[in-house]
Amino acid sequence: MNDEPGSPDDASSRDGPVPTDPSRTELGRRAERLAAQLLLREGYRLLDRNYRIQSGEIDLIAEEDQILCFVEVRSRQNTELGHPLETINHRKRRRLLRAADHYLATQLASKRPPFTRFDVISVVYEPKLEVRLVRDAFDATRY
Repeated sequence: MNDEPGSPDDASSRDGPVPTDPSRTELGRRAERLAAQLLLREGYRLLDRNYRIQSGEIDLIAEEDQILCFVEVRSRQNTELGHPLETINHRKRRRLLRAADHYLATQLASKRPPFTRFDVISVVYEPKLEVRLVRDAFDATRY
């Protein structure tokens, strides 16, 4: 197990039926459900889902050990065109940061600012279902 920030944790799931030719939207929704289930198994407390602002969205907002976690869920049918974790580019990170800043300013304005981090969950459906959690996936101070 590697405890370095941005490295995959031991938290993965490799069972369950693989969808047969579902739409991209259905795959995304299923990935978010699988991600939420994984977070609950890992001891997170879910606070919000699909928090949207004009310039971005946060798939899941959760708390683990008094840390507010903004969770991005990325999925792919398979890894022929790369792993889902490779799809989080500079632009996507900036959008996540803007949405997180908005959440903190509007939802937690009257509270003491919490410790925060950005986690990513990847879901690959084929050849066998794989759900992987990466805690502290990127350094938010660089964007």
